[in-house]
Amino acid sequence: FSVIWFLPFRRLDRILMLWVSLFDLMTAIQDWQSNGLVVAAILGAFLCLNKGWPEAAALCVIAGLNIKIYGAVGAVFFLFYPRKFRFLSSLAVAGLAAFLLPLVVISWSELLAQYRAWYEIVHQDASGYVKLSVMGLIKTCTGWTPPLPATEIAALAVMLLPLARVHLYDQLAFRLR
Repeated sequence: FSVIWFLPFRRLDRILMLWVSLFDLMTAIQDWQSNGLVVAAILGAFLCLNKGWPEAAALCVIAGLNIKIYGAVGAVFFLFYPRKFRFLSSLAVAGLAAFLLPLVVISWSELLAQYRAWYEIVHQDASGYVKLSVMGLIKTCTGWTPPLPATEIAALAVMLLPLARVHLYDQLAFRLR
């Protein structure tokens, strides 16, 4: 919520953004959802890279990624900034540290078992969300279920399409969209 205050917008625009997002944030907090934290991590990565702090941006990306996989979206912002290698090396170090941090309290075999169990839960849980997705919409309208990998690749391509406009990377307005 407070990350909005640091965005490069006029004061009135930031206040309006805070008011618009207040209801969603309160709902997320009451329902124990973590979407607000992921958005804060993504915006934090953007702001840190904008300030020239690639190490802090890497920590924001890893924090968001550890909450939900969507937090990795914050890493895309590194394309807009000159010190790409410094960001990527910081991201690798922070990612490795986050991956190994549980070793402080559990053994290596327990850590691997935890990650395997997490993978199984995510793999089984993902099938229930088809109804609430583009794939679910296609199935409802046509009766045909498109293959998951093809749908995901097409969706990723559409989302990354604006990044093809390399000549606009230096414009803040483009980066904020």
